[in-house]
Amino acid sequence: SSTELVAFADDVAVVATGHTTWILETVINQALDKVAEWMMGAGLSLSVRKTEAVMLTTKRGYSQPSLSILGSRIELKESIRYLGVVLHRVLGFRAHVESAAASAQVTATALSRLMPNMGGPRQKKRSLLATVVASKLLYAAPIWGAAMAFNRNVTTLERPQRAIAIRTIMAYRTVSTAAVLVIAGMIPAHLLAWERCERYKRRHEPDAARATSEIRSETLRKWQTEWANESNGGWTRRLIQDINLWRGRKQVLDFHITQLLSNHGCFGEYLHRIGKLDTAACVDCQEQVDDAEHVFFVCGRWWKQRRALEVEVEEDVSPDNIVSIMVEKRSHWLGSSCQIRQPRPVHKGARGKGATAA
Repeated sequence: SSTELVAFADDVAVVATGHTTWILETVINQALDKVAEWMMGAGLSLSVRKTEAVMLTTKRGYSQPSLSILGSRIELKESIRYLGVVLHRVLGFRAHVESAAASAQVTATALSRLMPNMGGPRQKKRSLLATVVASKLLYAAPIWGAAMAFNRNVTTLERPQRAIAIRTIMAYRTVSTAAVLVIAGMIPAHLLAWERCERYKRRHEPDAARATSEIRSETLRKWQTEWANESNGGWTRRLIQDINLWRGRKQVLDFHITQLLSNHGCFGEYLHRIGKLDTAACVDCQEQVDDAEHVFFVCGRWWKQRRALEVEVEEDVSPDNIVSIMVEKRSHWLGSSCQIRQPRPVHKGARGKGATAA
């Protein structure tokens, strides 16, 4: 058995271990008596009412220890929060991940009201606001980061990050999580948690800057691998093949460019799929499938704009090279953006909101 005191500001935690309930009960009560005695001798008051306890164990059946301080019984709880981290009787930090995600979701919902898809702050300001959600999600990540080994925890952590990423890039809510994060340039939360764990492990290395750089490179490599193996967001993956190239751009997104990158927007195929149109055909050339590839790279309505862009960049434009062309020079980005923003007539047969062209 062992007993250790962990103190921070006005919070004191008594951490004890024991092979049996009797041993655990004995060592904890002795430690609690000594803590209470010292505090009284130092002229400090102890709030018995706020004292909490939790038993951390992997056993299914066990007898609970009887704990008391200053004659008052301490009730064992399912979980307690110490310095912002939820400690649950079942080891694994699942409870903390859920708590952090719920808190971050509230923040993401509040910030989303400031970031409408049309109008509102530009993307750089949106990205700055999104860091608030990341900070809430990743608080004390070196402690609970190992919990990201379980897909359930990864999914839980992704929800609030997805919500704020959608608003950051002004995307439709139907875009897949993987595609949204890549377009937004947001490293997935579970990889950021891993990164913080690694940085904490290597915090005492002589060259801290080099260690940080190496860890970030490994994080991006992991993200690139996950993106290459992702089953969703196939169109986005075809456009954004190199995440580092995309994240390194200086240009900012808007609502229209996001539609091209996600293939979710004012396209006949998408509107037909969500029940807003009776047909997926192009309203301009009557091609059977009107999607982002057809609109930007095939449809004859914009052949002049497309040809002008190809003359400027001196190569044929295709889904496989459009992103590298756009990020190469600001003029290429602006030229591509102008073509994307060209107005289209309202789709015939449209039903309800969201069926008009951008």
